[in-house]
Formats: sequence, structure tokens, C-alpha cells
Amino acid sequence: MSIQQRLIVVFLDILVLTELAGCLFWANQNPQDFTTTFLYSYLPMAFGTLVLGKLWIRKVQSRQGDEACPQPAV
Repeated sequence: MSIQQRLIVVFLDILVLTELAGCLFWANQNPQDFTTTFLYSYLPMAFGTLVLGKLWIRKVQSRQGDEACPQPAV
């Protein structure tokens, strides 16, 4: 795993933790509906973040793979 990919993972970790804290704070504003508010807000955001992060890492990986192993000229 390259340095750029590791930085993406660290960024995604911080982003998911920030989403968690924000959703907990938002859900705590209405204690009667805490569970539903938390689940309806956090799960889609976390899922979207992880999917976009995986695509971002694959994009970086494919770009670095092309540069690391150039095709010979014919």
C-alpha cells in the first residue's frame, strides 16, 4: 500500500469518526427517537463514505499501477 493510499485511509477514518460524533450529537437532541434518528442518519453516511473511499483507493491504485509498469513500445 502506497503512502497516498495510507493517507486516504487515515482521512476516511477521521471522516467516519466525525460522522459518528455528529450523528450522535444530532440524535441526542431528541432522546425519544434517538435510535431511529441515529440509524437513519449515520448508516447511509458511513456506507457512502466507505464506498466512495474504496473507489478512491482503487483509482489511486490503478493510476500507480499504470505508472509502475509501463507497456513496451512496439
